[in-house]
Amino acid sequence: SLYASRDMDVELEAFFDGRSGLTETHHATEGTSSARLSLRFPEDPGIHELEIAVRGAGDAVSANDRWRTLVEVLPKPRVRILHAPDSTPILATVLRDAGMEVEVVSPQQAFTRVQQYDPYALVIADEIELNDLSEEQQRTLRTWVEDEGGGLITASFNHPVRRTPRTLREIEPIEPPPAQPE
Repeated sequence: SLYASRDMDVELEAFFDGRSGLTETHHATEGTSSARLSLRFPEDPGIHELEIAVRGAGDAVSANDRWRTLVEVLPKPRVRILHAPDSTPILATVLRDAGMEVEVVSPQQAFTRVQQYDPYALVIADEIELNDLSEEQQRTLRTWVEDEGGGLITASFNHPVRRTPRTLREIEPIEPPPAQPE
């Protein structure tokens, strides 16, 4: 918010890491007013400095014409999709369009060591039979979800819902029926 002793037009300039990113003119009314700025944040992950400067106020105390904060930009989420190798899942395209880093692999390429999942935020079992994963792959995935906080989504569209392996079934919030419906 801005405080002005009289109505006036002021120039607001936004800086990221010391580089100008946006300049807009705002009409400040006498007393307290607010301004909305639409900024594009840097894509580089890490801590960035955001500073807003006000010009044209004719303020005798220029020390309060700047506001500064630090902003953390998180890396784009990495998603690993386990999908049958016969086609590219539409879900991969949707997630890539949303700015995520997506890798599509066959179920046989599921990891067998928890540390291999470290770079990923989410694993999606898309249109696969979870029984196609070896017991070691199932245990690894379960450990990553339970102990490391990894995300797991199982999606079924063209294939019927089946009983998943016990190792993975125990961490799923919703279980399929005990028998296939006729």
